[in-house]
Amino acid sequence: MSDIDERCDAYKTVLARLSATVAEEEDLEKLLDNILDHIKDAAGAVACELLLYHGEMNILYPHKSETTPEAWGLMDTKRGLANKAMEELKTQYIADIRESGYQSSFPGARGLLSVPLIVGGRMYGVLNIGVPKINGLTNTDIFWIDIIATYIGGLLVVVHLKERVFDLHRQLIDSMSTCMGEVDPSYAGHANRVSAYAVAIATTMNLPPGVVADVERSGFLHDIGKIGVDSFILTKPAKLTDVEFDEVKKHTILGRFLLKPLGFLPGVLEGIVTHHERWDGEGYPKGLKADEIPVEGRILAVAEAFDVMTSDQPYREALPLENAVNEIKQESGKQFDPDVVTALCSAIDEGLEVDK
Repeated sequence: MSDIDERCDAYKTVLARLSATVAEEEDLEKLLDNILDHIKDAAGAVACELLLYHGEMNILYPHKSETTPEAWGLMDTKRGLANKAMEELKTQYIADIRESGYQSSFPGARGLLSVPLIVGGRMYGVLNIGVPKINGLTNTDIFWIDIIATYIGGLLVVVHLKERVFDLHRQLIDSMSTCMGEVDPSYAGHANRVSAYAVAIATTMNLPPGVVADVERSGFLHDIGKIGVDSFILTKPAKLTDVEFDEVKKHTILGRFLLKPLGFLPGVLEGIVTHHERWDGEGYPKGLKADEIPVEGRILAVAEAFDVMTSDQPYREALPLENAVNEIKQESGKQFDPDVVTALCSAIDEGLEVDK
């Protein structure tokens, strides 16, 4: 029997096991783990993972599986091969990733296959497979994997796994936001305004829709890490001591720590962790400077400062709009990215609604 025939038999066995498992297995997580494990063995792959698609948020997020090497979040999906498969709605194969410009989250993988899970013209996810050899998958392999992917897509349609998992994540975020609102009653209003201002700035800068979406989400969640800060410090009506301020500084890293396992895109997470970095390098947590700071963080820095200035605070009343704008301009090139400051001023001139 030829190698191709053996591989075909292996994939036929996967389909047979898949059909039997669907009929017998009631635990959905075990069912998907079994399917991924069978595909991995048949393809001779180093790893096989399933990314689920959430249409409302337009993101891929990982199905946690025993066959996934680690809980790596969405670090490689935004610009990776899986995202290309999602956008183009067709299978993508790279025989040698070293010369492709792409990276793999699979240690030891030389080839990478991303198969979109499409049923009835609707995207449900992407199947990712990493193989250890250059040209490790033949056209026959890809043919059978495409067929198996169709079965997986059909399974996701039936059980609506993506909605169930993502809704659990959203419920957790809502719970954290509610807790923050109890600690600091001003939290929700501040988060919504920062998000709105960040979107206005990003839109004025003509940034891609994906970046605009990232700053919107990170704007709403940028202070979620303060859930781990003493409520006395957060609501203190006087100037913070150095020790208290050091405690507050932890909220950027804690925010990313809390949200990363929930499958947020890198732009959202980096916006959260870098929104207190400064253009001149004097910010925190890493002291990044100028373009070292992700654009999401540079935008949020201006959006948050603008909201703090134009809103009532425990230690002072809101500044008039003109005064706030002048203070922002004075920090252009020092605390803030000059291009972001210019975009904020343009958005205000174009009628940006400023809430208090």
